[in-house]
Amino acid sequence: MTLEALRTRLWYKALDAVMTASVRPRRQRGEYLRNILSPRSSNYGRVASLVGLIDTLVPGTGRRASGYLLRPDFMPFSGAGIELMDSGSGSTVFLLQTGGDRSVLKAYRRTLGRGRDSLLELAAIYRKKYQTVSSWYAGKYEIVVPADFLLLQGPMLGLPVVACLQPYIEGETRDVFADFDDDDLVRFMRANHGFKEQFTFFARRTLDVYAKQKSCVDLLGTNNLMVTREGEFWALKLIDYGIFDLEALQDEAPGVFSRLSNLISRLQSLLDSVAVATEDSGSGRPVD
Repeated sequence: MTLEALRTRLWYKALDAVMTASVRPRRQRGEYLRNILSPRSSNYGRVASLVGLIDTLVPGTGRRASGYLLRPDFMPFSGAGIELMDSGSGSTVFLLQTGGDRSVLKAYRRTLGRGRDSLLELAAIYRKKYQTVSSWYAGKYEIVVPADFLLLQGPMLGLPVVACLQPYIEGETRDVFADFDDDDLVRFMRANHGFKEQFTFFARRTLDVYAKQKSCVDLLGTNNLMVTREGEFWALKLIDYGIFDLEALQDEAPGVFSRLSNLISRLQSLLDSVAVATEDSGSGRPVD
């Protein structure tokens, strides 16, 4: 590991953990302590838990620390308001508002504080993943949310970072896998034919890539795959462009591989259930 990468991992990502602690779910003190002391915890997780623990003892510590580290004045968005929204597995998420327009900015942690050559290389990697995922789901449905990839002085202390700029999805949203069980989702698709067609298209493409290319889009993050309301209709939206190499994942992170495999099994089961429901509806037989 280069000195540049080590500095990002041990120092800048730790600062990011301090900044984002205030938007993480609150926990009991005992759980924070277990996370801090556990040999399985990452440095990032330990720092976030330490700030969370201190915040239970001195309320407001996390919010004040976040306010100190968040420095939007360096950013190239004239007149834009910025708000810390969320902390994902690999990025920190901000809401940008300029006038009546809102956008989402995702700053990739592994790029924090890197030199220009490294940033250009990493930006190309993220852009390539986006292009690959977009090609997987190209067709009549606009499932993959569009994105621009930028090199900028980021929201945290003006440190250089690679970021992804996406449109903000307005209105009601639900996580496909977390907010529905399988029966609920099948019933939802029966009641919303347009969404059913989109989901069927997405599931078939995902299963095809999984089988033929031994790859899969990142379905594990919260709200990576969303149901969104567009007027009177519901649409399927993919907002994350991470790609898992299944063979590498099985060796390097068997727990993550198992979770992903379970979601793939759910996709196949849902496809089968939707097909049966469609056949039953078309045959005039009663459907529960």
